[in-house]
Amino acid sequence: MEKYLIFKPGAGDSVCVPARELTHMHVDGDGESLDINFRSILGSDGTGEYNIDITIADNKGKEVMNAIADEIRSGKEALVVVIDDIAKEYLHSSMVSCGSISAIV
Repeated sequence: MEKYLIFKPGAGDSVCVPARELTHMHVDGDGESLDINFRSILGSDGTGEYNIDITIADNKGKEVMNAIADEIRSGKEALVVVIDDIAKEYLHSSMVSCGSISAIV
């Protein structure tokens, strides 16, 4: 079953992206921000990517990344709400908020 990941920041655009487009996840140096990168599905040439920034509790990046990976790998739902700031729904309890969703070209 194909999985789709849903990200809804409190303000701005939401995104639903196929999990197969995930390229990497990275925790910043201070352990308070998780960057999730996806290949662009918007461009017909398949180039570029976009980034979703999630604020996390101090030094909980590994746990959050594992929760996302586990849900992709073995979760029962095709639509996976990773973070929804509006409904206050978070895949992992160490997620604080969804920051920007930005294109990287």
